Amino acid sequence: MLTINQQIEAILDKRLGRGAYEGRGRLQIIEAKIAALKSVREKVEQLDALITTVQKQVEQKQGAYYNMLVSDPDALAQFDELRHLYEGNSSGLRALSKLYEVIGQLERLKLRFGRKAVRVAFIGRERQGKSTFIKTISGLNDKVIPAYSGNSCTGAVSVIHNAERVTDDNGREVKVKVVVTYYDTPSFLEMVNSKLKSFFPDGRYIIGRLEQLDGLALPDALGNGVTMKLASEYAKFKSSVVEHYADYSHLIGAGTCTYYDENEIAQHVAQYEEFDHEAENSHPVKKDDGRTVYQVNYYKYVAVKGVDIHTRFIVDTTKRLELVDTIGIGSSADSKTVEEEMYRVLREDCDAAINVYRPDMTASWPQEQVGLLDEISTKLKDRDPSKWIIYILNKITSGIHVNAQSAEAVLSTVESNLSKDTGNVKPVAWVKAVDGSDFDDVSNSMVAPLLALIANGLDSLDEAMTAAVNDTSKDAYNECLVLIKAANAVTSASAGYSADALSLFDEKLFKDLLKSFGYAMNQIDQKGYATRRDVECFQLEQAYNNIIDQIDVYIPNEEKLLERFETGALVTQNQVFEEYVEQMRNDIFAAFEDVNAQVLHPLQEKVKTDLIEVLYNQGLLRCLPSTYDTSSIDWLRDIIDNYVDEVRYPTLRKALLFILDYQINIEGLVEYNVTKSLYILDKTHKEFIPFQGEFTEDFGQKASDVWQELCNRLTPVQNRLRGWISSFTLIPSHSFYSRVHKFHVKVMTDAEGVDDFRRFYRKNMGLIWAGEINAASKTQKAFGDWTERVTALQKAAVSDNFKLV
Repeated sequence: MLTINQQIEAILDKRLGRGAYEGRGRLQIIEAKIAALKSVREKVEQLDALITTVQKQVEQKQGAYYNMLVSDPDALAQFDELRHLYEGNSSGLRALSKLYEVIGQLERLKLRFGRKAVRVAFIGRERQGKSTFIKTISGLNDKVIPAYSGNSCTGAVSVIHNAERVTDDNGREVKVKVVVTYYDTPSFLEMVNSKLKSFFPDGRYIIGRLEQLDGLALPDALGNGVTMKLASEYAKFKSSVVEHYADYSHLIGAGTCTYYDENEIAQHVAQYEEFDHEAENSHPVKKDDGRTVYQVNYYKYVAVKGVDIHTRFIVDTTKRLELVDTIGIGSSADSKTVEEEMYRVLREDCDAAINVYRPDMTASWPQEQVGLLDEISTKLKDRDPSKWIIYILNKITSGIHVNAQSAEAVLSTVESNLSKDTGNVKPVAWVKAVDGSDFDDVSNSMVAPLLALIANGLDSLDEAMTAAVNDTSKDAYNECLVLIKAANAVTSASAGYSADALSLFDEKLFKDLLKSFGYAMNQIDQKGYATRRDVECFQLEQAYNNIIDQIDVYIPNEEKLLERFETGALVTQNQVFEEYVEQMRNDIFAAFEDVNAQVLHPLQEKVKTDLIEVLYNQGLLRCLPSTYDTSSIDWLRDIIDNYVDEVRYPTLRKALLFILDYQINIEGLVEYNVTKSLYILDKTHKEFIPFQGEFTEDFGQKASDVWQELCNRLTPVQNRLRGWISSFTLIPSHSFYSRVHKFHVKVMTDAEGVDDFRRFYRKNMGLIWAGEINAASKTQKAFGDWTERVTALQKAAVSDNFKLV
């Protein structure tokens, strides 16, 4: 049996495409799909650009495209329909928007599946002790793992990587290496303007250049009527971003920088640092325990977008873990930016999470903690948080903030709350009280069970995330098909074809179709189902006769009957007889019902699939863009819904629905005939033959008599069943023939049906015979570039390029 670490390694192998998954891991699948979808996106962008060009010509009433469209009202109307593909989407073409969305999701999966470790995030409110646990696991100190304030304006996170050996630029081994990534100017300005807009909704303070922050004249306070949280957040923003611009501005756009000295690291990743003695630029701060410390404020962190810390963890079971230290959500100044960043990390950038809460010295569980768990349930309900998030109560056993007793009391409260079946998504897998400063407690009570949780659930979570992206990919595929159909319709408008194209359709293409389609229909009609219409349905007859021939299997054996008499409480022969005769009746009835499901329904579905196969292949309907790329009932339904309009093609639509909705309704007749045949075994019916045996005290004789009586009832039952089966099994044979023949007549003989059939193919000839039609059509010249781009998209937008699972 694999150890937990071996299980995690196997999951990473499956992600990265190593070992047993060499070259076919999740990462390789995602990379291939990204490349394929970027190619599709490029084709959509090219078509989108051309649509914009044509639209401008239409608006300006000049240009080659405009001249062609106004000479063809049908084509102009079809082009006008393209506007609907932009509706409800402010960013442009829906297909393009969906492609950007799915590629973005795939890029995030690529990052997730490309990591060589499992990433665990520490989350929760500020000042709950997250850093204590991280320091215990990693061995780092406060200079490298600082305590951020919840009203930070940036929301940067630190990722702590477990490295076997850490070296500096010269190859010398060091304890820690920190790589800091700074904001680029556009991203920083976007973040700052977003904050300014939240403080001043009227937009009076919007900056376009970084230098405008230097000395930006903001009011001292927001004024009356604002929340305490917003006021506190504003004060922090004004102080750090505006008033200390000079401290961090030179770092905006600096890219990445690497640091090894802990004193220098602290200045870049911390908001402040505390000393037990006076230091340069420090000011005294009174602590809760009565001590006075000297605090130095730093402001370089404002420019920091992310921090990567490399060190060797001291908890050796964490070989394949990375820790993410998120900024705590402030209780007094709850920054929306920080909260959004925490949920982004949870959703996109971690494999598991530890939600840390430090109970007070009095045993209480505050409403804000209940609210946080509720938020997790709501915001991550599609990600099943109970499989990857844990809830840790930070238990303090020494110092002035000892809360060990209250932590255990709160633990019971939380466990009770989580065990309630409220119908909501469970926000965490489990809850434990752990001393964050105790190495053994952290290792055994938190890390070990967390690793087990990861090993058991991570692969299924990976699969679920991939499936979720697959749903978006399906939406993108559908939007591409809609675009292809609409774009093709512009050049497929009947008035837009030259005489040569129309002649080609009339004299060759449609004639060839009728020949091929008619031959295939004749094969399944006159040479197929028609030859069997007056012959009993062999499969059904065989299934029914098998039941009748082996009907004695429903008789209980004598040993079972003997056991019933020997163990029963003074049961009579008649009682046992009626008990088992009822059971036999039910079993025989169920056997016939099973034939309906196992034999009759598949035969009915085969009639549908036979006809659908002809439509798909010989009918060339496979050429119409569809969500489904193989012949099936779902495919035909999609074709009907998207191409066969009830107003334009009423008879053809009715004929196709004649296939789709076919259901041979003979179950009721089967039930009626079987019920009549089993009257002999029905003790509620007048034809029921009761027990005829003699009374005896001998159990063996009783069992033998009952068995014989049950056997005697089966011969007349068999005869009655055989009496109706022969004529009955003619019904499906004739029904199958009738359905096929009627469809054949509706589309190839009936006048209205023939007319619909021809008009449908003429309307869609640009899709069905794209190459042949374009070669003969004037649209090949007037809309040559259009046709080329639509064709390129049609070739790229195949279902395999969109399927992930």
